[in-house]
This record gives sequence, C-alpha cells and structure tokens, in this order.
Amino acid sequence: MIKRSAWQRSAITLSVVVVLLVAFVGIRALLAMGVFTQIAPQFAGVCRTITGLSGPGDMQLDAADGLVFVSVQNRGGAKGAKDGIYTLAVAGEAQPVRAEGTPADFHPGGLSLFRAPDNSLTLMVVNHLSSGPYAVEIFGVTVADGKATLTPRTTVAGGLLIHPNDVVAAGTEAFYVTNDSTVKNPKYRDWENYLLLRQSNVLYFDGNNLRIVARGLDFANGIQISPHGDYVYVAASWGRAIVFYVRQPFTGALTGPQSFSLSTRPDNLDMDAEGNLWVGGQPKFLATRGHAPSQIFRVLVQDGRPTLATPIYVNDGSQISGSSTGVAMGKRLFISAGGDKKILDCTMN
Repeated sequence: MIKRSAWQRSAITLSVVVVLLVAFVGIRALLAMGVFTQIAPQFAGVCRTITGLSGPGDMQLDAADGLVFVSVQNRGGAKGAKDGIYTLAVAGEAQPVRAEGTPADFHPGGLSLFRAPDNSLTLMVVNHLSSGPYAVEIFGVTVADGKATLTPRTTVAGGLLIHPNDVVAAGTEAFYVTNDSTVKNPKYRDWENYLLLRQSNVLYFDGNNLRIVARGLDFANGIQISPHGDYVYVAASWGRAIVFYVRQPFTGALTGPQSFSLSTRPDNLDMDAEGNLWVGGQPKFLATRGHAPSQIFRVLVQDGRPTLATPIYVNDGSQISGSSTGVAMGKRLFISAGGDKKILDCTMN
C-alpha cells in the first residue's frame, strides 16, 4: 500500500477538482454553443431573396407606414461606407432604400422604433463608432412617398455604455440598452464568453441619466418591451433563454427575473401586432460562418409571459446563414442575418 503525505493527498484532490471543473465548464460551453443540437429544416411557405445589403442585422416594423427598418453594418472587417439604416416596403416586392440624415460616422447595431401618441416616430440605434467607443443615437423620423428621412436629436455615450448590443425605446427619449459584455478591455472580452460568465447587464436611460437595472445575464443580446410597457424581455444568448422582467413604467425599474428556455441561441427579439415575440436564433454558434443554421421562433405571450415557442422557419444555412432577426406582419416574414449579405422576404402559408 502506497502511503502519501498530507500535501500529496491535497494535491491529488485539488487536481481532481480542477479536472472536474474544466470538464463541467467545457460541457456547459458546448451545450450553450449548440454542438449537440439537431436541425430539421422546415418552413410552410415560400421565400425570395433581397440582396445588396452587407450585414443586415436588426430590423423593426413601422406598421403605420408599411416599412421595415433595417440596421446594416459590414461585419466582415472594416466598417463599410454603405453602413446605415435601410427600409423595405411591406407592400409588393420590397427593395432596400437607404434612409437619409445619418451622421458621417455611423455603423448601426440594434435599433428600435417608438410611435408617440401624437403619431410622431422616433428611431433609436446603437452606433459602433469607428473611433472605438459606442453610442445610442436618437433620431426623429419622417416618411414621405415611402422614403424615410432621419433627423439627429440626441446622442448618449460613455459611462456605463461599455459594449452595447441592442436598444428598445420606452418613450421619445427613454430607452433600455443591453451590454452584452461589461469587460472594458477587448483583449479579455472573449474569455467572458468562453467561460460563460454572467457579467452582462441592462441599462435604463430616463432622458437624463443611465443606470443599471438588471445584472447577471448570459450575454444580454436582443431586448423588447411589451405593448403596455409593463414587461421587458431580454435574449440571454449563452443561456439559450428569454429572460423577462416586470417593469415599473414611472421609474423604469425592473423586478424579476424569470426565464423561458429556448432550443436555440437567441439573437434579436421583435414583437408582432398580437403582442407575441419573434426570435431570431442561431442553434449552432460554432458554425456562424458560411452555412450556419438559421431559426425563427414565434413565442406566444400570455399576460406578459412567454408560454410556448413554435419554430416557424428552420434552415440548415443554405438559404440564409445565422439568422439574427425575424419580423412578421400578417403572412409576411422578413428574416435577416448580420453575418450574411441578404434578407429573406417570405410569405407564410
């Protein structure tokens, strides 16, 4: 029988613990990235392809004007001169039209529209500035002859706005914005993701100041607000879930959270006229280039709470790679992918 000293036994115990911890983190990461997820393509309908857009990421529908607003940013390298806000007309065969009025250094990420009681339209956009920092830009929007013109109104930057991903308007000046990372040094940001550290958060801007209203999220990505403003929904990408909160309309405070699991890595969230969520999903994160599978879910919302997720569009990536957003109106469904160069204009049966 081999006798070991106390320090040898401690070293062996520590080694076993480290190995088990590494295995646990590794398996958890593989599950979050969808390595074991199976894809069965499905869609009841037909789609046509809209080309000419490099990196169409987030989208939102302006039902009153019959336009879909699209955030376009070249994600394949240097920020592009064609980055901007584009619109697609819901009627007929939509073709992208670039909105006028954006600033010179403008490379949009997540976006949100707000229709005020006086019928004025506001657009809020996360701006990935070429100089390195980030900002949320607020524009007034006018639409004439089917063409949108933007008027810069407010820029919110600095402070707690570390690595913003998506924004949702809560008024003409108020908004929520997700920080998918709170690591200020980009050299270490990937480790936050690889280790699945719950460090991302949600900020609220009340028209004057930014403050943290939710913490501890697994990569806070897309964000939406319920029609009556009493719930806020956040796509927790690494958690493969929609995290939702009860909202206090007068203060902007969020209480909760509660979680609704998904069989995909959710990206952007959109809400249809019935108050249901549409979720763009990337089921296999490690295949985000080329032919990455795409999923669009419709999530039934009852009394403000997600209750049932139904896959509406599932593709192996041959039609569109790594879907980020699904926007629905009636039988029309628009699908974008930030890492692709096209949008799908689909008609559901």
